[in-house]
Amino acid sequence: MVQPPPQRTLTVPTASTEADYGDHRNTAVWSLAASPSGASLTAGTGTCRVVTMDVESGAATFTGIGHTDDVNAVAYLHPGREDVMVSGADDGAVRLWDWRAGERSVGHFAGHVEGITSVGVRGDGRYLVSNGKDQAVKLWDVRTLIRARFSPPPTGGRWVAVGSADGAVVVYDILGDGVGRRLRWCGDPDENGEEEDECGGGGGRGGRRARTATPLVRLFRPRLLWAGGGGGVVRDVSWAPDGSALVGVGWDGGVCMWGARRGGSGLQSI
Repeated sequence: MVQPPPQRTLTVPTASTEADYGDHRNTAVWSLAASPSGASLTAGTGTCRVVTMDVESGAATFTGIGHTDDVNAVAYLHPGREDVMVSGADDGAVRLWDWRAGERSVGHFAGHVEGITSVGVRGDGRYLVSNGKDQAVKLWDVRTLIRARFSPPPTGGRWVAVGSADGAVVVYDILGDGVGRRLRWCGDPDENGEEEDECGGGGGRGGRRARTATPLVRLFRPRLLWAGGGGGVVRDVSWAPDGSALVGVGWDGGVCMWGARRGGSGLQSI
């Protein structure tokens, strides 16, 4: 049987120094995944890195650093997303990568006691499975990577803000009643069922509505900084240094900021 010639040959960038990659001096490709659009290829390499290349130009567009051994498996987490990937390596780790966050992995799933041989995704952007040389198959939920943040020193660290799987940000008063208060995402209706007039372009959170009449929601007005795709997990939050504002970011790419309403002083008014 005659094999047709390849239409294009892509070369994964080679290791530059032993200091970078240990005793690996050449780049072996142990795994490969095509992006949902087919415009990119992501390779798991023998240099402990995850490398994404543009098919048309052959240029490397992303390099992920974090594994400490051969990367045996790579996959794209969601069929509609080009920027979020998972990988498994001989170091026993499953890692999550997001182009927007830079070259370091944004998630590390530890549980296998030997190297990873394969990873598979469900296609919903939430679940993945891994198989290891320890003869174990593990199911992972990326929503377990949701982060919690204490409020800054001027507030006495009294409040803890955390994202959620249903598209809301929840704030807990650890010195008070301990009840979580949900912050409405931009475009979601307020306690009277009306949407905020300063949230243009968001269109809500894919139908997820966090209706509440707590003082926190009345004091903090949401403002859309970056429109996402609608719906999804809120993975991370960040406080302003004085505690007067809070920012949340979702897996859909949306960024929303809550700041004190005119005449209020944010959380310290509760």
